[in-house]
Amino acid sequence: MMGNGTARWFELALRERRTGRELVLWQWERRVENGRVVGRPKRQRVGVLAGRPLVVAENDLRHLLGRNGVQELERSGRLELTEPLGARLGVLFLTLRPLRRVERMVRLIEGVRKLADEEAYYWYAQCTMPGRAAKGRRALRILLAGE
Repeated sequence: MMGNGTARWFELALRERRTGRELVLWQWERRVENGRVVGRPKRQRVGVLAGRPLVVAENDLRHLLGRNGVQELERSGRLELTEPLGARLGVLFLTLRPLRRVERMVRLIEGVRKLADEEAYYWYAQCTMPGRAAKGRRALRILLAGE
C-alpha cells in the first residue's frame, strides 16, 4: 500500500446461537499514511442473516463464496472476503432481511447475483450512505423484487 488513504476489507462470520445459525458481515477499515499503516483497524457490522432469509439465501451464498474460492461455510469462525464479494454480500444482507415473502427474497437474491461488480459497489454505497441508506435499500428492493 502506497500513499495515503484507507484500506478496506470484509469478513464473514458464522455463529451458532440457541435460536440457530447466523451469518454476520463486517467491514474493516485501516488508515494508511505515507505507505504505512496507522492506528488500529475499525470494525463495523454491515448486517446479519438468520432465520428464513438465511435458509432462502444459503445455496446462493455457497455458490457465490465457492466461485470466489471460499469453501468453508460449515464451521463457526471468520472468513476474510475480497472487496467485490464483500460489497455484493453487503447489498444482499442489507436488502434481504426485512422481506417476509419467499418469492420476493428469491427475486432479490437472483438480482443481486446478476449485478456487475461496479453495480454492486454502487448499490453498497447507496445502501450504507448516512442519512439515505433506507431509501437506497428500498430502491434496490423495488428494482429487483418489486414492492
